[in-house]
Amino acid sequence: MEHTPQIRDNDEIDLAELFSNLWKKRLVVVLVALLGFTIGGIAFLVKWAATPSNVTSSAEVRFSFNGVQDARYPNGQPFSINDLVSSNVLNAVYQSQDIADYDISLRDFVDAVSITPSATNREFIEARFKSLLSQDLTTAEINELNSNYTRELQAASRRFARIMLSLPEAAIPEQKMNEIVTAIPEQWARESIDNYGVLDLVSVKPLDFDASLLENYEYLVISRYLSDYLNSLQDILSNLNSDAVARLLTDKETGHTASTLANQLGDVQEYHLNVLSRMFSAASVAKDPENAKFYLLNELIARRDQLDEARRRAEVIDQAYRQYVAQESSKSILDQAGSRPSPAGSVQYGDEFLSKLMSLGDELSDAKFKQAMLNRSIEMKLQAESIESDIQNLERNYAMYSKQGSTELSKFTVERAEQEIAYSSEKLMEAKGAIERIVALRSSRILGQTSSLYALNGEPETTSGFMSQIKSLIKFSGLGLVAGVFLGLFLALVLAVVRKPKVA
Repeated sequence: MEHTPQIRDNDEIDLAELFSNLWKKRLVVVLVALLGFTIGGIAFLVKWAATPSNVTSSAEVRFSFNGVQDARYPNGQPFSINDLVSSNVLNAVYQSQDIADYDISLRDFVDAVSITPSATNREFIEARFKSLLSQDLTTAEINELNSNYTRELQAASRRFARIMLSLPEAAIPEQKMNEIVTAIPEQWARESIDNYGVLDLVSVKPLDFDASLLENYEYLVISRYLSDYLNSLQDILSNLNSDAVARLLTDKETGHTASTLANQLGDVQEYHLNVLSRMFSAASVAKDPENAKFYLLNELIARRDQLDEARRRAEVIDQAYRQYVAQESSKSILDQAGSRPSPAGSVQYGDEFLSKLMSLGDELSDAKFKQAMLNRSIEMKLQAESIESDIQNLERNYAMYSKQGSTELSKFTVERAEQEIAYSSEKLMEAKGAIERIVALRSSRILGQTSSLYALNGEPETTSGFMSQIKSLIKFSGLGLVAGVFLGLFLALVLAVVRKPKVA
């Protein structure tokens, strides 16, 4: 009896058999995984060769001057952290640090330097405002908190910045890179102070003393010049005495401080220049009496014009004050206008000074506004009285020079005038030199390790890109390995499933 073989179809998957077949194909998985690992590593190495790793040196700068929170230098100039990496600063650092010796061009150096804001207390600010926002608040309160958060974060960011210098490996030694990063804010501070006067150092520099004037002009003119020059030096000394650093400094050549110089100039004015000024009312001291009279006549004309101007301004303020008070007391005008009315007569005066003065009313209360007008009126009247005193002195001098026989002077009178002029000139020039040396000493002090503009929050830090590149190599190779494992499993699965059917 013959038996016919039958083919048995079975759609069920035998998992044991499948895993057995996969295990037999394990070499495929391993080879494909190694291939993926190799391809990933090679791809990164090609990228690494095209863009070699960099070394980065960075330092955090804290700005310590008043006004930085408002983006302003102490003298009112606008401030930006980009000032630290301006072309002038980086050019000076490039030259002073001899960076060209490392075969790095100026353009490459400028491109390698960057600066970013850095708010060190950002997390604290965020945590504080998050706790406030978690409370039950209205929409208006939430908007106000968000606005305050943005404003406070911006103010904090203005106080700190991070300077970074990133260059290829081995281009410059790491220690030299740290020196360069430290030199950038130092150069910015020096240039800002010396060239731009952000600390008002330029404003306290004395003017040059015109020694030729002592030989070519009348004694009257010389006396007036010396008096004005002394007043300018006293103003400078007043600024130095109000400065925390300058008032403690001593001029090594003379042994004077700003305070002792001010006292010395006070003596020069009291016992020499004032004596010289009164001398012209007692005697017609002059090199040429006609030239002296011409000078006095011109001074009288100028003083009288100044007196008229001061009186006119005082009258304008008084009239505006009276109109303001009258309008303020009118209830009907207040109700009609709905606010404090502006003086109706201010336009007809055509005086820019009055317009500026009346604009104060928008910012001050009524009482302060009226008091400011009264104070300004008193100031103008006192100025007028001072000018009147000058006019009286000039008139007495002019009368003395106009007397008959006034050209006949004793030798003693002329010698005394010349002695006072010579002594006062010597003391003024000595004070000028001492002031200049004190200002220069102050400038050198504030550019020390603790600058008045900035401070470093620690030593510069250097980070190498090599380790990050190694990590990236491992990452790329790992991704290739994982991809190879999945691809190898897929191929092994395909090979394990594709098989011949069994015969029963």
